[in-house]
Amino acid sequence: MKWDDVNCASSSYLSIAQCSYSTNIDSGCVNNNSYDATVYCYTTRIWNSNPYAGMVRLQDGDYSNEGRVEVYCNGQWGMICSDGFDSNNANTICKQLGYDSYDKFNHTSIFNNTIQPIWNTNMYSTASHRCFGSGNTCPSASVTNCSQLNDVTLTCRDISSSSRQTVTQSTCSGLILNSVSKGALVLTRDNVPSPSYYYGTVRVYYNGWGNICDDYYYSYTEANVICHQLGYTGASSYSRAGLTSYGTDYLSMKWDDVNCVTSSYLSIAQCTYSTYIDSSCVNSNSYDATVYCYVTRIWNSNPYAGMVRLQGGNYSNEGLVEVYCNGQWGTICSTGFGTSDANTICRQLGYDSGSRRYDSLYGNASQPIWSTNMYRHLGRDKTTQRILRRFYWPTLFKDVRLYCEACKDCQLHANHKRKAPMIPLPIIGEPFKRIAMDIVGPLPRTSRGNRFILVINDYATRYPEAFPLRNITAKKVAEVLIELFARYGIPEEILTDQGSNFTSSLLGELHHLMGVKAIKTSPYHPQTDGLVE
Repeated sequence: MKWDDVNCASSSYLSIAQCSYSTNIDSGCVNNNSYDATVYCYTTRIWNSNPYAGMVRLQDGDYSNEGRVEVYCNGQWGMICSDGFDSNNANTICKQLGYDSYDKFNHTSIFNNTIQPIWNTNMYSTASHRCFGSGNTCPSASVTNCSQLNDVTLTCRDISSSSRQTVTQSTCSGLILNSVSKGALVLTRDNVPSPSYYYGTVRVYYNGWGNICDDYYYSYTEANVICHQLGYTGASSYSRAGLTSYGTDYLSMKWDDVNCVTSSYLSIAQCTYSTYIDSSCVNSNSYDATVYCYVTRIWNSNPYAGMVRLQGGNYSNEGLVEVYCNGQWGTICSTGFGTSDANTICRQLGYDSGSRRYDSLYGNASQPIWSTNMYRHLGRDKTTQRILRRFYWPTLFKDVRLYCEACKDCQLHANHKRKAPMIPLPIIGEPFKRIAMDIVGPLPRTSRGNRFILVINDYATRYPEAFPLRNITAKKVAEVLIELFARYGIPEEILTDQGSNFTSSLLGELHHLMGVKAIKTSPYHPQTDGLVE
């Protein structure tokens, strides 16, 4: 036996070396070949089921990590001409297949060559804008100046346990969000954490890893949020470690009194909690909170266009970024991907804006790669309505408004409403040719029941008139104007603001009957307010 406890966080991995494993062989397997793992595969090849432009495979090698390099372009598989093929190209292909790097490559066709088109080497550039799966790298026709003896054969190197944690190179095959931040979760059994567990003792990250105390508040609501954060549809059950067979997790308590307002939260960090640990939980691992999640993944139950997930990470808040579009999941090309994009994704998943980004791989699956600029948000109201279809939290409306207001792309590209043009007001030299009118209030009610004051100023003499009012309906304003006109005559112009009591059809009809020109102040131009304010 070479390996024991092989554990793959995702079935989308392309190499078993991407999974976790142990070289410490259990006693039941030592010198016992009856425990050798076996498998019976479907006879349908991955590349025959639904190949995409830019898909790569290794053919006719003695092992799974070696063979003749073939790329799917223009509806058919073809080989790559070795002219100009170098170590960068070899690494790019091996990483796309899920390996760490290349071991060696040859320029001769020693793996049972077939009659196929030969694609030019430069279609497989390692430049960041060459995103395999988009079809943009495929040539329009095969090359004719490359002999069959110059096909490329390649051997890839398996991922070691150390490099699996530290791969940082970019092949433009996917985008990784990777940062252990406050509220990250992982489940453990017998003190061993794994991102593939759907039941176990809950670990939370808060200035280091620790557990959640299950005393008073821990309920189905909090358990559902934990399962949502781990990518499952909800919690089947919850308990404390002392009442389960999940084993002992020897870390100290980090959170107590975790209380989630709603089970629709996507991150436990959105809930309230206390870092003051109750005495019953101190040094008592039997009170560690546990959870048993439904095995159905959120993204498999009812994914929607624009839904995002993190795949293949060691914890709940890291992994390969995948977005659901056009009825299928795909990764995001790292070209043009910036901090604001990372923050957008993290917020959609329920995290804060502190997560970092890395252009690296956990192992790319056979998926399309979406352009980075697809990741734009809707307007404020539509964004709010989209979120409310599935989730709610107390500050949702405020959070959406602040996010949209702070969006750099919105500030640069939004169609801003133009201000109304400023209307100049000619100078008036004759008394009562133009009057200005406005309402003050509401004020404390007088003994006669009045709460408002209608103020009218003559533009030429600055002479004011004040009329107490019980209400400010258009009818009441019209009655005051008729009284004023009876004493002083009819002015040529009346200047008011845009208030509804001044723009009603009743006052419009009064102006028409009296032959008065109604003019309004210009919105967003306070210099035109004059005597109105």
